[in-house]
Amino acid sequence: MKYDDAKRELEDLGAEFLSRAEMRSRLPQDVSFFSPIGCLQCGSKRFTDVLYFLADQPDLFYWAQGECGVTLSVVNYGSIARCLVCDGARFEIDVE
Repeated sequence: MKYDDAKRELEDLGAEFLSRAEMRSRLPQDVSFFSPIGCLQCGSKRFTDVLYFLADQPDLFYWAQGECGVTLSVVNYGSIARCLVCDGARFEIDVE
């Protein structure tokens, strides 16, 4: 899925987008969170426009489960990023 399409779908579902700093501020200090590390479409590790969103509503949770993976933690959330090579939005993630 292309980045702008993913972002638009999330906006239609009412997602509140958070920067990395905003996401960090929503979690307890001792809780790690995941960040994108590689594009699932082309394998590139070059990306920008990382956005996090809370998957606290059923529609957002199910979207995240199917499209980008949802992380079950103290706070359920997902993330998207723009691949600089293929403009994809689906990424492999790893602990921040």
